[in-house]
Amino acid sequence: MDRADINRFQGANFDAHDYVDIVSRKLVYQLTRQQQKQNESDESQHKSSRSPTTGDGRKTQRPEFFATEPFLDLFDNTIADLKYLREQVETKISKSMEDCAKEEEVYKSKIWEQNRTFQGNLNSFKELDARISGVGNIAVRIGDRLEAVEKQRTAASEAKELINYFIELCSGEIKSSIFLDKKQLRERAKLLKKLSVFTKELERAEEEMSHMKAERDRTRTRSVVDVPLPQESVLKDPVVVVEGLVRRTKQECADILYQFNGGSSCVKRYISLLKMFFDTESLEMDEALADQGTYTARVQDLDNVELASARINEFYDDIITSCQKEYKVITRVFPNPPAVMRELAQRIFEQRISMFLERMLQHTGAADSVLTYLRLMATAYGKTIQLVNVLQEYKTDLDFAAMVDSLLLNYTDNYIDNELQCLVMLYTKELENLRREAETTSASAKQGFTFDKMFEASKDFASAWSVQGKKNANLMYRVPELTTLEPILHFIHLNEESVRRCIKLSKPGALPPNLFRVFGALVDYLGHQYLNPALEAALKPLRGGRSGRVHFLEVAQQVNQIVILLQRHFHVEIAPHVSQSNTVYSECIDKKDHLLAMLEDKISEGLELTLNLVVATLERQLGYEQGRNDFRLSDDDIISINRPTTACANAVNYIVAQTKVIQANLDGKNAESFLEELGLRLQKLLLEHFRKFTVSQGMGGMKLKRDMQEYQQAALSSFPFPAVTEAFEVLSDLASIHLIEAGQLRHLLDESALASLKRVQVVEYVKLRSDFKPSWIQQYRLLDEKKTSSASASSSL
Repeated sequence: MDRADINRFQGANFDAHDYVDIVSRKLVYQLTRQQQKQNESDESQHKSSRSPTTGDGRKTQRPEFFATEPFLDLFDNTIADLKYLREQVETKISKSMEDCAKEEEVYKSKIWEQNRTFQGNLNSFKELDARISGVGNIAVRIGDRLEAVEKQRTAASEAKELINYFIELCSGEIKSSIFLDKKQLRERAKLLKKLSVFTKELERAEEEMSHMKAERDRTRTRSVVDVPLPQESVLKDPVVVVEGLVRRTKQECADILYQFNGGSSCVKRYISLLKMFFDTESLEMDEALADQGTYTARVQDLDNVELASARINEFYDDIITSCQKEYKVITRVFPNPPAVMRELAQRIFEQRISMFLERMLQHTGAADSVLTYLRLMATAYGKTIQLVNVLQEYKTDLDFAAMVDSLLLNYTDNYIDNELQCLVMLYTKELENLRREAETTSASAKQGFTFDKMFEASKDFASAWSVQGKKNANLMYRVPELTTLEPILHFIHLNEESVRRCIKLSKPGALPPNLFRVFGALVDYLGHQYLNPALEAALKPLRGGRSGRVHFLEVAQQVNQIVILLQRHFHVEIAPHVSQSNTVYSECIDKKDHLLAMLEDKISEGLELTLNLVVATLERQLGYEQGRNDFRLSDDDIISINRPTTACANAVNYIVAQTKVIQANLDGKNAESFLEELGLRLQKLLLEHFRKFTVSQGMGGMKLKRDMQEYQQAALSSFPFPAVTEAFEVLSDLASIHLIEAGQLRHLLDESALASLKRVQVVEYVKLRSDFKPSWIQQYRLLDEKKTSSASASSSL
C-alpha cells in the first residue's frame, strides 16, 4: 500500500497516530516473524542440554525487543515521500490559483458586458415609457376636450329647446303638448328643473353681464313660472294619492319628485300621514300597553314579570308588523326604498318608542319596586335590539347603536346604582324572612340569638351599600343555622338576573367594574352575612366542648355545596365578561378567594374540633367502662372469651354510629380524609388505652385478642384505607404478645406488624404480661432493633 497516497490525508477523520501505525504495521509483522524463528532456533539448540536457571529455579529467557534501524530507515523513507507529495500538492495549488485568476478575469469581462447591455435596454424602455405616457396624456386631453364639446353641444341643444319654449310663450300661442297634456307631468317637472338650473346660472353670470341684459333675461326666464308647473302643484298630487288615488299615479308622482329634488318632502309627508304617528286610536293603544305593563309588574313584582314583558312584546311586534307592511308599499311606490325606510325608522325611534318608554318607566322607581323598573327596562332594551335587527335588513345605513344609546341614555345613566340598590333590598328582605322563620323555632331561642339586633344589623349593612357601592365590612349579623339550600339558590338566582341585566344595560367599558360590584354584593351578603355567622353558630358548642358535631357536619356539608354553586356562578356568569380586564378579574378572584379561605379555615377548625371531641368521648367511655381485671382471667373463664368486653362492644357501636353520621354529612375527598384521620387517631387512642391493663397468660390474652379483632373488624368496615388497616394490624399483633412463649417474643417483634413501632414502645406492652420477668429483655434481646443491627452489620463490612 502506497505510503504517500494523497487520499489518506483527506477528510476530517485523519489521525497522525493511525497513519504511523499503518506505515509501520508491515515492518512490525516482519520483525515479529523473525523473532519467532530465532526463538525456535534457540530452543532446538538447548533441547538436549540443561537449561540454565536462575537462583529461584526459573528458566532464564532472553529479552525480546525490536531493532531500531529498520524503523529509522522506514520513517526516513516515509518522510521523503511526504515531502515529495507536499511539493506535488503545492504545485497543483499554484496552478489551480492561476487558473482561477484567469477564469475570474473572464467572468468579470462577461459581467461588465452584460451590465452594459442591460443599461442600454433599460434606457430604451425608459424612452418607450416616456413616449407611451406622452401619447396617453394627449389621449386624455383629447377626451377631456371631446367631453367638454359634448357638454357644450348638450347645453346648446337644451338651450335651443328652452328658446323654442320661450318663443312659444312670448307669442302667446301655446301649442306644445307639454303645456297642454296633463299626463305629461313628468316632462313638465323636468322642464321646470332645467329652468331652475338655468336661472341659477344666469344669476351667477350677473356680475359678468350688464345689468339691463341680465334683468331682461331673468324676466323672460321667470315668466315660465306663470305656467301651471310650480313645485307646490306637483307636491299636492302625492297627498291626494295617499288619500285614495290609484297606486300608479302615486308611484309616478314619487318618481317625478325624486328626479326633481330627491323626493325628501314627499317622503316626509308620506311618513307623517301614517296611522301609527297621528291616529288617535293607535296612540291610545300604545299608552294602554305601557300602562298595563307597568301595572302588571307592580302588582306582582316577582312572579308576573312575564305578563308585563308580554305587553312590551306586543308593542314591539306591532311596530315590526307595521314596518313590514309599509315596506311592501314603499318598494312599489318609491324609487329609493332604503331612504324612505331610513326616515320611517328615525320617526319610529324619535316618536313612538320614545313616548312608550317614557310613559312606561316614569311611574316606576321610587314609588314602586326598583326591580320593576330594572326588569321593564331590560325587557325594553332586548326588544329594541330585536327591532334593530329587523330594521337593519332594509339597508337603511343608520347608526342604530347610537340611536339606542340616545334613546335609553336617561334611563341607563345611573343604572348600576339602581341595580345595587335593588340587590341590597332583595337580599335584606330575604334575610328578614330567614329571621322570621328562625324566631318560630325553639332551637334558635336556646342558642340565644337576638334576632331583633340581627335585623337591625342587616339594615345597617344595607344602608352601608350606598349607590356608589361603598361597603362597611364591620357591620355583621348572624343567621342561626342552615336548614335548606332554597334561600341560597334564590340568592344566586337574583344575582344571575342582575348579571344578565348588567350585560345588556352597561356600557362596554363599564361592564367589568359593574359586574364586580354585582358579584361583590353576593359575596358580602351570602358569604360574610349568612354563611360565616352560620359556621360561627355551629362552632360555638364545639369550642365549648359540648356536643354539636352532628349539627356542624350538616352545616359544613351545606356550606360545601353552596361554595360549589358560588364557584359555578362565578365561572359561568361572571368570569367570561370580566376577563377582558385583568385588574377587575384579579379583584373578583381575590374577593372570592378571601371568602373561600375564611370559610375553609372555619370548616377546618370545626372538623379538627369534631375529631378531638369524638376521640375524647371514646376515651372517656373506655376509661369509665373498661374494668382493670377485664384481661386478668383464670383458666375457668373460658366461656367469657367468646364475646368481647362490654367496653369494647360499646366502643365499636360508638365508632360505627359516628362513621354513619360522618358519611351522611360529608362526601368525596372530605369524607375520605376525615375518616382516615379519625381511624388513625382511634388506633393511637387504643394503643394508649391498653397500656393501662395487665394481661394474664392464656385466657386473658385470648380475651384481649377477641377485643382486638372486634376493633380491627370495625376499622375494616368503617375506615377502608390502607394506612388505617396497617395501623389496626398492630393492635391484633399486640394481643399475640400474651399468647406465645417468652422465647418467641423476639421473632414476633421482628416479623409482625409490631416492627413498625419503636422497640422501646413494644417492650412496654411486653411488660404487661402477668408472668413478665425483667431478665427477658437481656435474655431474648428484646430491645435490639432489627433494622439497626442489620444496618450496623453492613456498615462494619
